[in-house]
Amino acid sequence: MYVATGAKPDSRLGRLWKEKVVDSSFARSGGLQARLVEDQDKVIHHHLTVEPLKTIDGKVLDNSLLPLMLPFTASRVRAVAEKIVRCLHFSLFGMPMSSRSTLEVDVVPLTDSEWQLLLTQRTGGVGDYNEFVFRRERTGDHSSRWLMAFYELHAFIVTVKNMSQRGGS
Repeated sequence: MYVATGAKPDSRLGRLWKEKVVDSSFARSGGLQARLVEDQDKVIHHHLTVEPLKTIDGKVLDNSLLPLMLPFTASRVRAVAEKIVRCLHFSLFGMPMSSRSTLEVDVVPLTDSEWQLLLTQRTGGVGDYNEFVFRRERTGDHSSRWLMAFYELHAFIVTVKNMSQRGGS
């Protein structure tokens, strides 16, 4: 299970996370809302009674961040990242990505040089405070690599292969 958490609650990024991710997720349909609440309760219970959750750098997650947590399955995270890349491709090139394209999502931390490229030479960003930034790199005639980050906290690399020649790669 992949758990997304926001920045410190009293920070600008923490407020944005709560408003645009947590609150908007719980404003969905009744069934989805009930599942999100149940899943969130399970993760909080696990953190408080079984084993504390840790950040990617091994630090125990502070209890003050528990209300900002949303649990997601890895498959859902990958599906959303793939959909984002397909939508960004359409936005950049004005045509859908080839249905023959394969997308591979990696959720490992970006290297320092990848972060530097993403933040200083990005292809685009979304939000008043660039809550989402992305960089598209062409890696071959029919392939590309997308670096994406949300709130400067959660990063993904999506590698696209076997793209048609139409609409770039």
